[in-house]
Amino acid sequence: MGINLPSHLYRFRSVQSPYFEDEIQKTFGNRMLFCTPIDGQNDPYDCRPVIHDSTLKDINLYLKAANKGKSIADQTALEKHYPDKHERKKAEKKLRPGPLAARTLIKAMNLQATGFRNRTKIACLSERWDSILMWSHYTVSHRGICIEYKVHEPTHETVNNTPQPVSYTSDRTKLDTFDLIALVKSQEVQDKAVKDKAERCMSALILEKSIDWKYEKEWRVQSTALAPPGYFAFENLEPVSVILGANATTETRNLLGRILPPSVIIKQVVLDDSQYKLHLIDV
Repeated sequence: MGINLPSHLYRFRSVQSPYFEDEIQKTFGNRMLFCTPIDGQNDPYDCRPVIHDSTLKDINLYLKAANKGKSIADQTALEKHYPDKHERKKAEKKLRPGPLAARTLIKAMNLQATGFRNRTKIACLSERWDSILMWSHYTVSHRGICIEYKVHEPTHETVNNTPQPVSYTSDRTKLDTFDLIALVKSQEVQDKAVKDKAERCMSALILEKSIDWKYEKEWRVQSTALAPPGYFAFENLEPVSVILGANATTETRNLLGRILPPSVIIKQVVLDDSQYKLHLIDV
């Protein structure tokens, strides 16, 4: 599904982090963003759909149709885990369509969902630089900064780095075992129904938040690399300026002047004299 990318995105940062200088240098020197696990976000409901197990009857019917009565396990995997031929035949018998095989598949799909969520690291951005609330929450009372990124259209090589919009919902998405099966199978098949289910499932697991957060107009980039939280390169996002918060100190301004490349524009937020509104001036 195509999306309309904004021309620019913004990332609010606190200057009180002990890694602030390192992050600025990696941002502007290497186009890297620090990504953290979904479970590390400030909302415990972030990307937490309701997952129901499908019935054993429905799963068993699916297995009979999909495997024609054969074992649900891959033969190569069976040979690896059961090198003894006699033990392998016993395992194959247990994993033929039936209650045990259905329970095994349900458990495996739940583990897949947990694993997918746990290995996904994200970096959060916004369409807005002028949110009074976000300056208050994420930059310690407007003392921090906001990094402005120019968003480039993805190429074939960078399509997986494309920012995705967060989906704000009043109710948590409901998923079942068949949704999780579609997520696993979507890399192997071209079936539209499977792809649509997988997209809905993936969105619920990494892009869904309560409608209470809608004012943030959030976008996310992600990495599913088997690596710990840290810096990941996102070529589609070009950092072009730094915006100082309304309460940023002279010390912060001087620090940025020392560590930023000369080409980077520095701007300053100023408060409106008569309205709840923020303005920008060049520094």
